[in-house]
Amino acid sequence: MIHGGNIQDLLEQTLKPISTSIISTNDNDNDNDNDNDSSLISIQSAILLSINNGSILSYATNLNLIDSNINNNETSLKMMTLLCKDKWQENENDEPESHYLYKYKHDNNTVETKLYNYEIENLHTCIARIPNSDLLILLTADNQFPYGLLSLKMKFLLNNSINLINYKLTNKST
Repeated sequence: MIHGGNIQDLLEQTLKPISTSIISTNDNDNDNDNDNDSSLISIQSAILLSINNGSILSYATNLNLIDSNINNNETSLKMMTLLCKDKWQENENDEPESHYLYKYKHDNNTVETKLYNYEIENLHTCIARIPNSDLLILLTADNQFPYGLLSLKMKFLLNNSINLINYKLTNKST
């Protein structure tokens, strides 16, 4: 069983801002002023979704969903999820785009999954399947967020989602 609170907490942890520093490499700058620019960047959304139909099972977001554009923001989140899920499925079924094969330990065995990074509608995204499950994790960030950092955040999520490895969604009909 998926415990919503635990998953929600895990997804929210990935949204915490990260401080980045940019160091000036300008050789003409001879003064001793601090040339480091520091800024905070964060992921926009972390989403757990179904492989079967792309439905959102749980999510955490930094997007403002409580304003006059609530329908637009929620619709955009759902559409982005479906776009990424379809692109992931195309890559899994056909010739895959470049991806990162991530291997990690689970119950003294090595499991692996592919991490795909996409640029969709001015957003950087990273999507991966939880190994042998019916679940995908999707991270979205603005286009200034580095892909490498997005992949590190995904690895964090995968390492902390080991209880969802082999998880299958059931179709109960009444």
